[in-house]
Amino acid sequence: MSKEIPKSYQVTEPNSYITGFPVEYDLLIVMKGSKPEKYTRSFDPKDVRLGMELKMNGIYGSRKDLEKNNQKVKNTFDIVKKEHSHINFVYLTFSEVTNPKRAGSIDYLEKNKDVIGKDYGVFCLSDSRRQTITAELENDWDKYVEEINRSLK
Repeated sequence: MSKEIPKSYQVTEPNSYITGFPVEYDLLIVMKGSKPEKYTRSFDPKDVRLGMELKMNGIYGSRKDLEKNNQKVKNTFDIVKKEHSHINFVYLTFSEVTNPKRAGSIDYLEKNKDVIGKDYGVFCLSDSRRQTITAELENDWDKYVEEINRSLK
């Protein structure tokens, strides 16, 4: 990821915090040279530019709980964005169920986009059921990088 962003920024260690918020983010992009508070992984909000939620296999749940589970992720973005509008967020899953073959099956990626994607970028690198990068997903890494860089301007 560090090679994909301008040199004036850096990617934090995994599982970092934004000072003043009790939420752990998988990765943050901060201004180059920014350091976490002493003895923590918490960064000053003025130094943070982007937070990332990364999932290996997406957000799952029963039909009843799926929207609630997605809303939890969106809420972790919203609480910071409300106070620090310069901080943006993205969601990336490495593998997710999308475009299911069977009628009535859940398209988990579509559900993620319906909730999180209203305000933030949602990206997926492969279809977990087909175990492949499908045509509709083949450019998601590039779109993800574009969204990150757009957020850093």
